[in-house]
Amino acid sequence: MKKNILLLIFILFIILVDSIYAQDNVSSIHFLTNYAAPDYTENAILIEHSAFTISYIDKYKHAEWVSYCLIGSELEKSNVKRTDNFRVDPEYKNCANDRDYSKSGYDRGHLFPAANSCTKEAMNESFYYTNMSPQVPPFNRGIWSKMEAKVRDWAVEYDTIYVVTGAYLKDYLSTIGSGVAVPEYYYKIIVVNTEKTQQALAFFIRNEKGKSDKLQDFVVPVDVVELIIEKNFCVNLDENLQDCLEFKVNLDDWSW
Repeated sequence: MKKNILLLIFILFIILVDSIYAQDNVSSIHFLTNYAAPDYTENAILIEHSAFTISYIDKYKHAEWVSYCLIGSELEKSNVKRTDNFRVDPEYKNCANDRDYSKSGYDRGHLFPAANSCTKEAMNESFYYTNMSPQVPPFNRGIWSKMEAKVRDWAVEYDTIYVVTGAYLKDYLSTIGSGVAVPEYYYKIIVVNTEKTQQALAFFIRNEKGKSDKLQDFVVPVDVVELIIEKNFCVNLDENLQDCLEFKVNLDDWSW
């Protein structure tokens, strides 16, 4: 009898925990454990893949952000080949597709970079259209690519970093295809939170062929992105540490 009661209590506890983590569709391990992660957007569609989580806004047929963690040791030993297998996300089939981008003049820019993939599964998932964004070709192949590579360098340097990459989505944006929003600006937030180091920075950058290819020119405190995007980031950090890391950034703390 006592064993049955304990078992019942355990089952009820599991149900309670599951209901808490499923609340508002927020059930992603990448989201809940990412120190850079933002607060949840009502009506967003949270899509969890093996290496990243997407918060997708159906209204714009575009992700508002993608959340992931990079581990340097895994990146260093990875030899996964790029697939270029662009396709509809089986987890949310009402997303953009080949026809939306065809002859649009825009690149299919990754939010979670293909080069971050340490498994074949992650590589394949990185080419889902839920992870794509219409980017000006010189931007995607220039400063954006350079930024992605630098983030991977930091993952190797610090062993583990937490990243949120997002787009500034507004109703006035132009669209391609069946209504895929073309962002004017992107942001990327990086957090290091280890026993040795706690630091954070953000990039805020326009979707254009810019005049500068110096990454430091696009660095802002996390607070600035929060003000523009109207969203709170780093919600999984201790509140005091969050305030400290978001307030300012010292470029000398990062290797360039």
